[in-house]
Amino acid sequence: GYPVDVLRSAGSPHNLPVGMYLISYNADTLPLRTYSALMHGAKILNFYCYGPWYAFCDGSVSENLPAQKALATVIREVAAADGYLRDGQVPKAAVALSFFKSHELWQQDTAIQVERRNTYLALTHDNYPVDFLDEALVEGGKLAGYRVLYLVDSNVSRKAAEAIKAWVIGGGTLVTCAGAGLRDEYDEELATLKDLLEVTEVKVTKPNRGYRERHDLPRYQPADTVTFLPPFDACQVPVIGYQEALTPASATVVATFG
Repeated sequence: GYPVDVLRSAGSPHNLPVGMYLISYNADTLPLRTYSALMHGAKILNFYCYGPWYAFCDGSVSENLPAQKALATVIREVAAADGYLRDGQVPKAAVALSFFKSHELWQQDTAIQVERRNTYLALTHDNYPVDFLDEALVEGGKLAGYRVLYLVDSNVSRKAAEAIKAWVIGGGTLVTCAGAGLRDEYDEELATLKDLLEVTEVKVTKPNRGYRERHDLPRYQPADTVTFLPPFDACQVPVIGYQEALTPASATVVATFG
């Protein structure tokens, strides 16, 4: 569902149809991956069945009988519902998640990609549909249709930052992660959102390391712990990656570092 939602966002200005390329080697996960793509708005499915075996140096799907059986079953099930799926639309999302080009140009690690992906998964697993927004969509006023924006990117264009500020003043809810929105498209300091969040001094620590969920993060010891204040003081969160220490101006503090 994640790449389909990214593609759907990219094609949204022109209402372009979305397709998904599904590798068919894993018979156990193929049905779930197919249904996820369909339920997130894919209208075109291409199944990658490479082979024959003698022409490849790695595994071959074309001669993998379990994979072919799973693929046949999935296609028949999709065909039975095709009349409904063809004109079906994904539900309108009230939650948006940033995917800004300015950050991609300046980032030095994969931390924000992981933050974006896992924020998306957390929301999706709680049954909140999510739309991705890039800076052009935000600058063009697309935020108006959303109640919440999760901002994960460190770099935000000045025009997009002003649009976010106006949207928050108008009643929108902004959620940021460590370091989000503090630099502009030229990697220069940006005060727009810092002022909006009602903080003064901000210091962001960005450990230079890998951030892959399965290979990197499980190996790291927490650098600190975030402890919530009453009535949520039973909740503690380990700090693994970026850490943003800040001084509030008039903002209400609900949690602190150890």
